[in-house]
Amino acid sequence: MGFFIFFAIMFLGVFGSVIAVIIRKVTEEVNNSSLPEEQLKAVVVAKRMNLTGGEHAATFYYATFELEDDRRMELVMSGYQYGALAEGDSGILRKRGTRFVSFTRTDDRFDARREEERSHKCSACGAPYTGRSCPYCGTPHDRT
Repeated sequence: MGFFIFFAIMFLGVFGSVIAVIIRKVTEEVNNSSLPEEQLKAVVVAKRMNLTGGEHAATFYYATFELEDDRRMELVMSGYQYGALAEGDSGILRKRGTRFVSFTRTDDRFDARREEERSHKCSACGAPYTGRSCPYCGTPHDRT
């Protein structure tokens, strides 16, 4: 009889915990949907992944953003969104409550269109080129 009571209490405890988590997630999602979308200046300060499960594993992706007022927030996102971010990126974070919407870089350190990668016209020979100096006459790019 004591074993049955112990088993029943354990079952109710586990079942109650699962129900509580589901209710909390649904409530959070309803609250996020009712909030306006915010646009905040932010910097990506950290990224992490959390792998759960065994045979049927799932990966959760997180990024931590530091806002202008020095607050930090960690938001969950898709793997595609996670892969598009790099630590140190600065830009505009769009979020709705605790839901990540998007991040647009304003100072892209890895932009292939950096100054040295843009097309220039050589000041000495007039040839078009990309890079830091003209490959035809060797004149360095004038950054003015």
